[in-house]
Amino acid sequence: MSDDKILELKDAMLRMEHTLKTFGEKQDEILADVRVVKNAVYDPEKGLYARVNNVEAWRVGMNDYPQVKEDVRDIKVWKATVEDYPQVKEEVRDIRVWKQSLTGYHETKADVRDLKTWQSQLSDYEDIKDDVRDLNKWSAGITKALWAAALPLAGLLLDKVFHML
Repeated sequence: MSDDKILELKDAMLRMEHTLKTFGEKQDEILADVRVVKNAVYDPEKGLYARVNNVEAWRVGMNDYPQVKEDVRDIKVWKATVEDYPQVKEEVRDIRVWKQSLTGYHETKADVRDLKTWQSQLSDYEDIKDDVRDLNKWSAGITKALWAAALPLAGLLLDKVFHML
């Protein structure tokens, strides 16, 4: 074999070695990319399968939605039959609020703040009612005690007045 052929073979082998190294590096990059894809698909918290399961659960829950529509229709019929009762009107208002929550109504921060304020005021009102109730009991007890003390004194006073006459 001539020197040119040997050099040509060495050159071809070097190119082949370089190509194999590059191929190995590219294969490592592909392996890293496949791991990323595998993580994106199989991750139990954020993976594709977890999202599909969440969507399936939501879809199963939405199967009950026609029943809710039927319930709302029944409630509307019931509402039409009883119009003038205050308690019924209050229940209808509650049902409207419930219906709004089913049709995508979302409470705003202001609504939540107003509700919390109303609840705290209601709690304060209940505390005040309890305090007034306690004061009424105390007042009734004091009144009895005053009468118990005043009657004998009035008797003694009348006795002294009659003895003076």
